[in-house]
Parts: sequence; C-alpha cells; structure tokens
Amino acid sequence: MNQNAEPICLAKLSEQGFTVSKPFSDHCRYDLVIEKNGDMERVQVKTGRLKDGRIKFKTESEYANTNDYVRSTYSKEEIDCFVVYCPDNEEIYKINVENTPDTAMHLRLDKPKNGQQKGINWAKNYRLAK
Repeated sequence: MNQNAEPICLAKLSEQGFTVSKPFSDHCRYDLVIEKNGDMERVQVKTGRLKDGRIKFKTESEYANTNDYVRSTYSKEEIDCFVVYCPDNEEIYKINVENTPDTAMHLRLDKPKNGQQKGINWAKNYRLAK
C-alpha cells in the first residue's frame, strides 16, 4: 500500500460522513474501520493505478521474509471491503471483498476497444461520491 493512500482515504471517508477509526496494532489485516448509520466495516486500503482506461489494484498482500516473497489473499473473515485511492484521478472506490478476485482487480473507466460488454467492473459503480 502506498503510505499516502491511507491518510487520503481517511480524510475522504470522513468527508463522506463515515466515522473512521484506525486499529492501534499494526498486525491487523485491515487498515481502517469505518462506521455509518450503525454499520461497521473493516477496510483494507489500496492504491490504484490508472492505465489504458482502467484502474488496477492488488487484492492480495505481499511481503518479504528471509527466504522469499509471501503473498496472501484477503478473506471475508479478515476484511469487509477494499477502499482504493487512485492518485491519477484523485477518486476513491469501495469494493466488497466478496466481489474481488484473488490477486488483482480492474475498475474500468473507459469502454473497451474490443466492444466487450459483459463482466466489466465499471469504476462508476464503486466510486464514492465527492
């Protein structure tokens, strides 16, 4: 995660009317807890990169140990959603963990050049209003 994404998401979520809390421990699988209208969600913050009309972000964690890189997917027992900050358009997107593939996800801003219509995750459906 880009260290700048977390404070930006915290501020943007607060502007959206969410109460935002940060876990005291750094050993949680989630970065933030958000609450609105009595509903609480554990949030994993990610940075999305805009390329070719789509925003891509990783839906797994990655870290190095003494032997190798370790990759780990997130489950619904660990987090409820991803909040993705895209610095290229300065927008944030909220995606439920059940709706994400194991390694990476694309949010489409522009229509595909090949005319594909099915199976597209349109960014507008996940964008949090300004």
